[in-house]
Amino acid sequence: MPCVVESGLEAREADSFEYRRAALDRLRDRGLLSEREHRRKLARARSRLAELERARAAEEAARARAAAAAVAERRRAADAERARERLRGASYGVDHLPSLWFAAVVIQKTWRGVLCRVVAKAIVIQKYWRGCFTRKTARRQRVAAQAIVIQKYWRGAATRRRPRRALRAGARSVAAARSFRGL
Repeated sequence: MPCVVESGLEAREADSFEYRRAALDRLRDRGLLSEREHRRKLARARSRLAELERARAAEEAARARAAAAAVAERRRAADAERARERLRGASYGVDHLPSLWFAAVVIQKTWRGVLCRVVAKAIVIQKYWRGCFTRKTARRQRVAAQAIVIQKYWRGAATRRRPRRALRAGARSVAAARSFRGL
């Protein structure tokens, strides 16, 4: 039997479990509700309250995840900007920086590495081996931490003369390379 609310204030309170329980108690005390019906409706109100609490917790968790993702995005954007600044600083005197940028991004995309520095017109990245994180032996961690020279840089020709392995990187132009978010 639905409970009748008289005013707007009671209508707002009708969502709460305490108000519902008090209303059911009043109906039972007046003899309008049997004990069995009272227990059934009270259990239903409890389950509805638990549902609302779960939904509220899920909403708060989603809000917290979104906030954490926004913070991570801001941090990642700052890290990418610092990487760009490092690349600009390391490539002092290079005549065509977009080609170098493209080469660095293609290498990153291909080798899943982290750009370290540009030394004597060669791009040096840190190559990580996937197995080093699952197998915690010192030898494999040493193997994983080797810095390897991957590709030479030829005066603006990095987009034309890149190795076959880098051809599968997915970017075919300097504009596409700039759109990558990895660097």
